[in-house]
Amino acid sequence: MGGCSFLTGDVTLSADEATAYVGCGHGNPAGVYAYTVATGAKRSQIALGVNPHGIALSKDGSTMYVMAWGECEIYSVVMSGADVTGTTSSIIGQVNY
Repeated sequence: MGGCSFLTGDVTLSADEATAYVGCGHGNPAGVYAYTVATGAKRSQIALGVNPHGIALSKDGSTMYVMAWGECEIYSVVMSGADVTGTTSSIIGQVNY
């Protein structure tokens, strides 16, 4: 599967279960990777925070929310179809938990 080397975080499936989104704390770069479930092929990736965990998709699949616990921030990613190549923004900075 190329991409994520170790310290894999959460894995979240798309609504149709065709795409798996994997948070990777030490990839090249660290971020969220999208894989085609049927083949294991990497579809796309996006650099996103430090140690991304807590991946969730909106009901319509248009937005991904990711907690980067290494920074204590929550990001939103505007999706480009099933790929994680859209616009990112920090929606909540420095979450204390």
